[in-house]
Amino acid sequence: MTERLPPAPASDELPTPLDGELVELAAGALWARLYFHTGRHPARWDRFRHVDVPAPSRFDAFGAPTVDGVAYAAVPTLAGGPFDVIGPLGTGDSSALATSVLEAVQDTRVLDRLDQRSFAVAELTRPLRVLDLASDWAARAGAGSHLSTAPRRETARWAAAIATRWPELHGVAYIAATRPAGRAVALWSPAATEPVTTSKLLLLRTLDDPALRGALAWAAHTTGVQLLTS
Repeated sequence: MTERLPPAPASDELPTPLDGELVELAAGALWARLYFHTGRHPARWDRFRHVDVPAPSRFDAFGAPTVDGVAYAAVPTLAGGPFDVIGPLGTGDSSALATSVLEAVQDTRVLDRLDQRSFAVAELTRPLRVLDLASDWAARAGAGSHLSTAPRRETARWAAAIATRWPELHGVAYIAATRPAGRAVALWSPAATEPVTTSKLLLLRTLDDPALRGALAWAAHTTGVQLLTS
């Protein structure tokens, strides 16, 4: 294990994934996003970000020749808490909401319900194939757990090397840096094509929606985020 993330290797120097290190997200799998629906770069629940922002996110692979967009989503996990898509707004129900909240405000740990964000839950309508960065592949590559904790510009270079080496990949799965119990995916286009994953929308609420109050309060409490409500 290195003490820090080494520079991203040339793409052809990356180790070949072994069985189980390439993960298929099956059709019907759930994912969730917390995103700004207004502002300088407004998003939609089903769209990639096609802007290489000055401060990149962790796995912005825009340095790869085939990647012109990226989208991030949290996925529910048993370790992270229950995820009830039938009644997804009850108190204490959504591990993916907690992960989304903490990842979104990791620099400030303050979330304002009035800051023009929306929360979406959707299910895949087709399978996606991602490289699991929580697997031993990261150890063989010399990166270890630092891919989830190193400065984002450094991890973005690794993402670009991965996407260059395997342009058919839809993205990577990883442990959320801010919430070890949480799991997330970074999806890349054009490998993933069209909307964020060709998905079916199950839930869409703005953060100031009263129906989301209980779930947000639980997510903030369980992750130590300060929730501003007015």
